[in-house]
Amino acid sequence: MTGALSVFFAEDEESVREVHRLVEQVYLESYGTTPSPSQAYGAVRRGNEVVACLGFDHAEPDGRFAIERIYSLDRDTYPVPFESGTTAQFGRLVSSEPCLGRLAVYTGIWFAARSGKQLGLIEHTDIIHRVALGFGLVMIDLPSWEIDLNQTLPGDRKYYERREGKPYLMDLPRSLERTSARLSPEMLALFEE
Repeated sequence: MTGALSVFFAEDEESVREVHRLVEQVYLESYGTTPSPSQAYGAVRRGNEVVACLGFDHAEPDGRFAIERIYSLDRDTYPVPFESGTTAQFGRLVSSEPCLGRLAVYTGIWFAARSGKQLGLIEHTDIIHRVALGFGLVMIDLPSWEIDLNQTLPGDRKYYERREGKPYLMDLPRSLERTSARLSPEMLALFEE
């Protein structure tokens, strides 16, 4: 692919739909499913084409997050203070180009931190967890959970039936600090204002 890289926060209906087309394509090819869209995305473009993203969701109207419902999480057991208003749920990490996944993760957490978020709520497999830690993301284990398939959306159900994922909290300020040391100066320049 050719063209300059740029980053953006997709939160209006049109830009979310544009980014979600990439998510649907990658999920269908990789997992045989098409997930529901996130409310917003930290996204990467090469030229005019969206090439990577990380989904970003706010709490539901009752103050809970979908991951909390799906994994039957109890906030009283969280190892750190937790407030819905300073937390973002992340998911839908995809990249159509090698080596841009890290930039997509950094983009998503950078935009979340800029909007006042301190924690991320995330789920992933053990393999992805090792990659995330290697990139510098600061993950906090959640002590007890159990998947409730009745809380999943139809497009997500296949993933949860495999029971490969696990929920975590992510310390966003510390993750940004650590991951910025692992990105090239050219990538970090994309975030200069």
